[in-house]
Amino acid sequence: MLGVSVLAVGLTAAAVVLCTVRAPVASSRPDEALPPLDSKVDSRALEENQGAIGLLLVRFREAMQEPGPLALVIAGSAILVSLVCFRTAGWISSAHRTPSIDRHDSSAKND
Repeated sequence: MLGVSVLAVGLTAAAVVLCTVRAPVASSRPDEALPPLDSKVDSRALEENQGAIGLLLVRFREAMQEPGPLALVIAGSAILVSLVCFRTAGWISSAHRTPSIDRHDSSAKND
């Protein structure tokens, strides 16, 4: 039940984000028109200071400003969490089952 709820809420949230959130409008000031990592010099300086992971995180944060990638991350996270819930519920239900004894196998061992 939890997995279905997580999946429904996550996919609904992704649809709402995709339909309602607008992409940021470009600034009228020329120095703010480009993203901070648009130049190779800035990208290289960031990579030297924070490493490749820092550069990746900054690019990820910039991508999350757009509604499309943000909706994909929300939907993907909801699917992943719901799959974990479904898998956990499967393990729990299989752990509570009692193993059945097959009469044919036990009679074959007695012979």
